[in-house]
Amino acid sequence: MLQWLTPDACDAKTGYHKKDFGELLTDWLHFAHRDVKESTYFRYLAMVEKHIRPELGEIPLSRLSSKDIDCFTEKKLDHGNLNNQGSLSSKTVTGFLLVIRLALDYGSKRGYDCPQYIVFQNPRQNLPGIQVLTRKEQQKLDCAYTQIHAAYSES
Repeated sequence: MLQWLTPDACDAKTGYHKKDFGELLTDWLHFAHRDVKESTYFRYLAMVEKHIRPELGEIPLSRLSSKDIDCFTEKKLDHGNLNNQGSLSSKTVTGFLLVIRLALDYGSKRGYDCPQYIVFQNPRQNLPGIQVLTRKEQQKLDCAYTQIHAAYSES
């Protein structure tokens, strides 16, 4: 399953490794396996094999674009759940983008023909809103607290 770099995989003119993104992901996973905890490696592996490689793996590295990443992000946010085609959380998709970024950084530092400028737009995470109590609700709460506190003090 794993495929490693061979001398003939390198372009003689540019010195760049000619690969598609899926091949870079394989090489990066091999590299990452030595440097991260086993649980982190298996989490990365699952993200790559279940979500990233099927969507982006066949794109030549030199042609991977911000638009490809944006489409991937939108697709995963809208219906990326493999069990029921439902949406995935922003946090989960942000994890996918981190893995993509790590793989591209690895490739750039090792002479792969990676795109120079890819913009990563992390999805907005919807945080739960804070509900502010009205004066009347505050008074009710204070009254209830006073009654409960008094009941326990008498015991």
